[in-house]
Amino acid sequence: RDPQNWGGKAWRTANLTEAMESGLPSTPAMLLWSGERIPEPLTAVDPKLVHLALRNFSNLLRCMGDKPAVYIGNKEDPILNLARRNPELCDEIYLQIIKQLTENPG
Repeated sequence: RDPQNWGGKAWRTANLTEAMESGLPSTPAMLLWSGERIPEPLTAVDPKLVHLALRNFSNLLRCMGDKPAVYIGNKEDPILNLARRNPELCDEIYLQIIKQLTENPG
């Protein structure tokens, strides 16, 4: 997806000044940690799978402790099971995890 138009908004890149000074490319804001749900998948996924990709991000927020969970069980299982059942979502799941690890304040 185009980082400039992701989520129906024009996203500026994070740390642009710092990146320009260092000569390194900046990270698109869509790939930085967020404590909120994402408005759309990070990758282009089959329209039939969009709801699963969005639900996965909510599960990831709970798994990482960014959102409260109502159950005490294994919080990783929903994410791993989704990847096993829907291999076409593995890239999306991977990017969601990387997003939540990039500049995570916790």
